[in-house]
Amino acid sequence: MSLKSTDRGLFENNGLTIIELVIAIALIAIIISPLSIMSIRGLNSYYREQERIELMESGQIALLRISRQIRLSEERLEIDEEEDSIEVESISDEYKYSLDGKVLYEEINGTKNMIAENIAVFDVELSDSQNLLSIDLKLEGSKYGETIDLKTSLYLRNQ
Repeated sequence: MSLKSTDRGLFENNGLTIIELVIAIALIAIIISPLSIMSIRGLNSYYREQERIELMESGQIALLRISRQIRLSEERLEIDEEEDSIEVESISDEYKYSLDGKVLYEEINGTKNMIAENIAVFDVELSDSQNLLSIDLKLEGSKYGETIDLKTSLYLRNQ
C-alpha cells in the first residue's frame, strides 16, 4: 500500500450526510427539551411563591398597623360593619381604615395613605358581647391568582 492511498481514505469524507445531521439535531432536542421544561416550571413556581410572599407580607403589615392603632387608642373606636371600616380616635389623631376598590387605606386626620393593595375582602366584625373585634383580609394576586386569607382578633379593653 502506498502512502497516497491511505491518506486518501482518511480525507475522502467531505462532510456530514443529511441523515447524520438529522440524528444529531434529534439527539440534541431530546436532551434539551426536558431541561428547558424543568427550568420553565421551576421559574413559574418561583414567581408564584414570590407573589404569595408579597401578598402575605402586605396583609400582615396592614393587620399589624390596624391592630396596633386599635390597641393604642384611648378615645373613641367606631366600627361600621356594613361599610367594613374602622375609625379610631386617639388623643391627637383620628384614624380611619377602609377599602376602596382593591386598596386598603389608612386615613390620618383626613389624609389617605395606601397600606395594602390587591385586597379582595376587608371584613370587620364585632362580637355580640361588643368586646371582640375580628378583622379578615383576603388578598388576591394579580398575575397568578394566588389567594391569601389572614385574620386577627382583638379583645377590646377600652370599650
